Amino acid sequence: MEVDYASIFPIPRPYLKRMHDGSAKYPQPSDARHRLWITLSHFQLEICHRRSGDFIDISRTLVLLEKYKEAEKTSSQEYSYKPQEAFAQLPSPERQRSLEEIIELSTVVLIARRRKLIEDLGKNYLPVMN
Repeated sequence: MEVDYASIFPIPRPYLKRMHDGSAKYPQPSDARHRLWITLSHFQLEICHRRSGDFIDISRTLVLLEKYKEAEKTSSQEYSYKPQEAFAQLPSPERQRSLEEIIELSTVVLIARRRKLIEDLGKNYLPVMN
């Protein structure tokens, strides 16, 4: 079961630029928003950190994910003709890496879509480890 946390009241966004005395460099109205913290596993957070670039261009990530899925589909069909061999062999290092890419890219897409849903509601998204 996943547990998410949300702010009760909107929280003002901090000013990004500050003077040496701590005052705001540019006076501008703060944009107060609700914050939503979603819980992620250690594995998911590790993937987010390592693959941060994949979150920037999610359309490119989707294309890459489909490429890996198609390659895996083709590879799986080769084994479908010889079922006894499919279970007797471990995947080659290349195929194992391809399977890992599918898992990681799928995780990135899932989290990115969840983040977009939250941001489309006008809330700030923040991950937290469970």
